[in-house]
Amino acid sequence: MDLILKRPLAIIHQLQRQHSFLTIENVKEILDETVLFLNTTNNRANGLHELATICHELASVHMLIPFDNIEIIKHEFFIILGRTFEMLLSKARLISMTKADEQYFYDLSYFIVNLCLHKNIAASNFFIANNEKWNPNNEEKYDPVSYQKIFFTKSFFQKFIKIITHDLIINDYQPFHVKYKVTHSLLRLCVELNEIDHSLLIDPIIQCLNSNFYLNTFKAIDLRQAIFNPKQLFFICECPEFIIQRCLKQQDQLSNLLCLPMLEYSRDILRQHLPVSLEGEDLENIVCIRGAKIQAISLHIKLLNHFALTPATRRYFIIGKNKKIIDQMVIVLSQPSLIKSVTHNHQLFHADVGMVSYAITLLYNLIFEKKIFFRLKENETILAACSQLQKANDQTIKFGSYTLSAILKQKDIDEINNPSKTAQTYLFYIENMIDEPSRIYHGVKLNGVLTNLEIIVQNDQIKEEIANDDQGIQLIAKCAYGKDFDDDIRHPALRIILSVSFAGDVAIEKIKNIDPLLDYVHDEFISNNAKQRWTANAIQWKIDEEKKFIKNQEENKEKDQEIIEYIKPSVKFDESKALYQYIRGDHRFDLSDFQIEDTHVMISYCLDDKEICDQIFDKLKTVKHYQLWMNKQYLHSANPEVVASAMEKADIVIMCFSNKYRESSVCRLEGEYAHKRKRPFIPSYARNQANMMQVLQAGKRKSVVKILYMPTVSAKRVMAQKNTKFSTTPSKKTNTVSKSTTTKPSPKPTNIQIQSTTNNILLEQSHFQVSEKFIIFWLESNLNNLNEKLISQIRSIVNTIKFFTDIDQCVKTLIEIKDVKIFLIVSNSLAQQIVPVAQQFIQVDSIYIFSNHKSINEQWSKAYIKIKGNFNQIEALCNVLKERVHQLNNDFIPISIVPESSIDNLNSVDPLFMYFQLFKENILTIEYDYEMEQQQLVDYCRPRYQETEKDTKIFDQFKVEYRQKSPIWCHLSAIKSEDEILFSMSTIFRIGEIKQIENWLWEVNLILTGDKDPLLTRLTDHMRLSLGDGNGWRRLGQLMIKMGEFKKAEEIYNTLLKRISCDDKTECAFLHNQLGYVSKQQGDLPEALSHYTHSLEISQSSMSSNDPRLSSTYSNIGGILKKQGELDRALKYYEHALKIDLAMPEPNPLEIAIDYNNIGSVFDDQKKYPEALKNYKEALEIKRDYLPPHHPSLATTYSNIGLVYRNMDDSSTALLYYQQALEIQNKSLLSNHPSLIVTHGNMAGALESLKQYNEAIEHAQRAVDIAKHAFGPNHAEWQKREKYLEELQRKR
Repeated sequence: MDLILKRPLAIIHQLQRQHSFLTIENVKEILDETVLFLNTTNNRANGLHELATICHELASVHMLIPFDNIEIIKHEFFIILGRTFEMLLSKARLISMTKADEQYFYDLSYFIVNLCLHKNIAASNFFIANNEKWNPNNEEKYDPVSYQKIFFTKSFFQKFIKIITHDLIINDYQPFHVKYKVTHSLLRLCVELNEIDHSLLIDPIIQCLNSNFYLNTFKAIDLRQAIFNPKQLFFICECPEFIIQRCLKQQDQLSNLLCLPMLEYSRDILRQHLPVSLEGEDLENIVCIRGAKIQAISLHIKLLNHFALTPATRRYFIIGKNKKIIDQMVIVLSQPSLIKSVTHNHQLFHADVGMVSYAITLLYNLIFEKKIFFRLKENETILAACSQLQKANDQTIKFGSYTLSAILKQKDIDEINNPSKTAQTYLFYIENMIDEPSRIYHGVKLNGVLTNLEIIVQNDQIKEEIANDDQGIQLIAKCAYGKDFDDDIRHPALRIILSVSFAGDVAIEKIKNIDPLLDYVHDEFISNNAKQRWTANAIQWKIDEEKKFIKNQEENKEKDQEIIEYIKPSVKFDESKALYQYIRGDHRFDLSDFQIEDTHVMISYCLDDKEICDQIFDKLKTVKHYQLWMNKQYLHSANPEVVASAMEKADIVIMCFSNKYRESSVCRLEGEYAHKRKRPFIPSYARNQANMMQVLQAGKRKSVVKILYMPTVSAKRVMAQKNTKFSTTPSKKTNTVSKSTTTKPSPKPTNIQIQSTTNNILLEQSHFQVSEKFIIFWLESNLNNLNEKLISQIRSIVNTIKFFTDIDQCVKTLIEIKDVKIFLIVSNSLAQQIVPVAQQFIQVDSIYIFSNHKSINEQWSKAYIKIKGNFNQIEALCNVLKERVHQLNNDFIPISIVPESSIDNLNSVDPLFMYFQLFKENILTIEYDYEMEQQQLVDYCRPRYQETEKDTKIFDQFKVEYRQKSPIWCHLSAIKSEDEILFSMSTIFRIGEIKQIENWLWEVNLILTGDKDPLLTRLTDHMRLSLGDGNGWRRLGQLMIKMGEFKKAEEIYNTLLKRISCDDKTECAFLHNQLGYVSKQQGDLPEALSHYTHSLEISQSSMSSNDPRLSSTYSNIGGILKKQGELDRALKYYEHALKIDLAMPEPNPLEIAIDYNNIGSVFDDQKKYPEALKNYKEALEIKRDYLPPHHPSLATTYSNIGLVYRNMDDSSTALLYYQQALEIQNKSLLSNHPSLIVTHGNMAGALESLKQYNEAIEHAQRAVDIAKHAFGPNHAEWQKREKYLEELQRKR
């Protein structure tokens, strides 16, 4: 056999010595001889030896051989090579390999990998590609031949996957075993190749990462190891890299699948390897013994960062012990030895640089999660570390450090360190991402970069740097107008362009010269997104229309001045002869008849401060001589020209400055225009919900305007005169927990800097849920003044307490709490600042001033009605608070008075009363597993109470004694000191004698009715019947459906489904039917159809297809098919339901009415309006005969008939039917029932057709509000309603 190899090997060795290229003929000759031998030899071992030897030798000189020639690629040699390698893949998995076989296995794989990496595709034929006759469409006519198509066959992937899933994650081999060598190089090749089906390998790689081998491979890394061994390369390097590089389409799914197990592994990995890695490189010792360890940690952090790119998985990093990973990343970034190392090295492959860059990128991606943002914001170490890391040479580290510094200090946007370099790092990243299909560069997403740039571009120096950069505006513009980009890239990019336009003429000229951007701006004029539409209008205003508008204004002024000059009297005024020269100084003019001209006032504000500015507007409306302009409807609907026109007319512009005002391009546009036009303005600082009620007093002739502030507002006291410059003086220092700032007068209004007098202490989570009806806000400058005993005494009265040290944050949280009564306890030192603000909040019930150190000055507090006292003893405060809670608990009891004559008319009865009555009945009929239910109640309550020793005793006592005593005994035992009578929920009384005691006081004697009271019975009988038969749980589920509480209904039915036996087919069918209904109501049509179909299949297994009990299921399936657009199928199901109902021995008229209604709806969708109207009216006649006049089902039919008339272009008739539907629903449904969404939407549509836009907007707004309450702001229904509302507002 050696003789056979002698000739080809001699040629190859000669090639190696001379470094010369082989001719194609020589290569073919070698390959032909090898194939001839392989096809004729009977000794398979010899054949494999020759093949492997040839591959080994060819691989050593592959760059000198024309392997990319199409004749070479198509040679039979490579077909044989591929099949032989597949055989070795199977052999490696199934049987033990000899040393020779292992070497052959490795040699073949090495040669294949090199061919695919370096010589994969045949060199193109220039003549064919550019010949019009052979290639008329300038396209590749034939699929190019490639090595990857020869080797990476379906059979190859099957064998490659099996060696991973059936061997490598089951059997443990030595680190340098040939299987690891081959599989890691093949997997690395799969990462590099583009034209293979990567999805085939996803499951095997997930299994590798989820296996113990991933974690164990980390544990085996030796401290003296400089590089990875093959086993580590496969598990630690190539498997994660495959997930990162080749699973972008499945990124969200895989991140959710892998993130939690990887975070769990992280604890062991970081605990074992991080301490050594934190030592940093010894710059004086070139020998590095930490190479493999630090590289392994870097790759693991890189994988975690990949998961952090998915918004849904970022929250996993803040759960339980995972929080420690965030702290460990901060430790990495703040380690002095690492900082020193990365500032001297810049190569990404350098161990320290790699680890720091991945760590800082991980934190960068995690700050998009709100809780993590606040966690890092409170960590001063990270800001200090970022300041040092900005000196690093690596672009990723610089980008991360600049961004974290800027984002974590959003309120100090003007204090960004080195804004020029910050801007350049952002442009560097955008440039490297913009052409990447994944839009990711070094673990950072383009949409995130633009989101952050939108914030920091408020820094004027960053604007100027981007404007002056040769490619800056062009790069961002490409992100905006690029059609391949998603909206989360295009929209912020366009807003950044607008912000950069404020840098001046240089920026504007560059923007004007980008034609694709201007085309995109024009397209966005009609965008459905109001904010995007306004941004486009604002850019157009900046680059073109503003100058035209100002020029036009100046021309008009010149014309006006010419008229004034023309009519001006020729006699000059001689002041020495004026009347007032002869009047004594103590003379008082009588100005009772003097007429003051109206003063035009414009209020410029940010949407976040709208509530405050609405109060200013409403207050100013009460002053006689003010003409006001304020965009009260929607901030982004204001056309820049409209705003400019209002500003031209304004004598005074009130600018309500705040941090959000500064960040808003809308507000900046207004402020810039006011500055250009030298409009007189009053600057004021709007802090959240601080009371800026300003008393503007009209002066005489010159309209002197004075603005006054309440004590809590940190702003400048301003005396402004029409057409004069404003002088400013700093406010006095206020008694708050932080520093007061003094601001010097500024000659230019636009440069006035007004800062907050308090340092904000942000809560970790500003939006919190309150499960009780009372909550205490405790504002104290130093929380150390409060001890546990004192807090425990208060908590025994009201469990939920929120503590604040900062007035701003307290006020901000007050705004968020809507439906809860708040008791405010405030320290004496902060009382005079917070009370004037808190007094105005409806949700603040009462205020208690407390100090346990000194006496309190009560004089000033008498002016505020909500202050219940000044206390220096906690016992006295507790007594007053307890009494107030008791009083409010009584006030919470709802009472409705219904005349006896109106008992059949539900107009005057709160629908909630009926539902509560039925709820009570159902609860009392439910059978309970007391031990389980009792434990569930305790488990529910414990986390909602910050347990004191007293609470713990109550819970323990409840568990032991509850079954021993009656519930009423438990209640009375809890309030022994009170003399009370207990009534059940929804108790009804007759009103007896009414006596007048005093002019303002009456005594009403109430007579308690019995269970058999005829009025109560008549009221509830019908609603009770509508809940159907069955046990209490069944009826409770139906009641939740009636109330529109579909989530609760779903929970009840799922619970019942788990509890019943599979043999109870009737109950199973019923529950699936109900689950189908609630799924449909929640918009999940596939789930609904699945439940309905399952219900039908169960029922048909024990009854005929025409059984009366199947009618509702046929009808329900028809409803889903109708919604899915399968109208013909839906009609068949509906008609089958009607056939069943009509054939019943005792037909149910209401079921028949529903059938007619459903059939009418299909004809309506098919645009067969006469047939639809006929069926709807059949349904209406039946319902009128058999239902109460205000039953919700009648409303449904009225709405349907209205829709048909609307489709027949008879909007007036349609509106009449819609109004009848709404009237019924208002009397029979809760105010936020989802059914009202459709009715209000229908009325809005009819009114729009009649061009009654104001009324249409009112109904559209109501539909939006109910949809948001019912489904949330991310639901498609709310988004549809919001979009329609915006369209209506544009038409008005």
